[in-house]
Amino acid sequence: MTSLPAWVISRRSGLAVAAAGCLVATVGVTGCGAGHTAASSTVTVTASSTAPSTATSSSTGPVTVPMGAKGSPRGGCGLKSVDRHDSSAVALEVAIVSACWDTALDKTPMDAQRRAIPLLTPRLAAVLSAPLGGNGGGDSTGWADLVARHGWMSVTATIADEDGGIPDTQTTAKHEVLVIAAGHAKGWTGDQQTSLEIVTMTRATSAAPWQVLSMTPVS
Repeated sequence: MTSLPAWVISRRSGLAVAAAGCLVATVGVTGCGAGHTAASSTVTVTASSTAPSTATSSSTGPVTVPMGAKGSPRGGCGLKSVDRHDSSAVALEVAIVSACWDTALDKTPMDAQRRAIPLLTPRLAAVLSAPLGGNGGGDSTGWADLVARHGWMSVTATIADEDGGIPDTQTTAKHEVLVIAAGHAKGWTGDQQTSLEIVTMTRATSAAPWQVLSMTPVS
């Protein structure tokens, strides 16, 4: 079997975005006022189908992204049952779930993405299910701020396809999804953050359920 592709998680003003055909959460956290937008940082996470790929340290040895606990996120945006034959419903659910961080459950933002695994292609699901080298975006200012507050995210999303957008075929579908998220903690609500994502889906036949192949930002 060939190695699975590298995953790149980028942070832009508190927004995690996708690159090179990968899926990442698309939310950020800001402080109580202006000037507290999360700073930019970049981490690379790599996985292999044959053995977990890990970052190494001369003092500590191999390290992998820790996995969080199972459970329902406090934002009420955990994985829900959707019509798998409705591409819009699948796109919305994956976008929402992937952005729904909860520091009571999650060790890194990647754990929110893992909750969307049932709606992903087997190859993408395998990448997220495996131990991954790196830190899963856990070094971002937005995530660190949410952890310090013991907070969580609330997330909503809508289909934002342009008029005359690309129609579904029997086996491929693509939708633009507008994601709106905000951080919460006891006595605190952060500013709303928005991002526009392109969610690409595939299925083997017209009778099969849709599976998300990738989610990438609209720049």
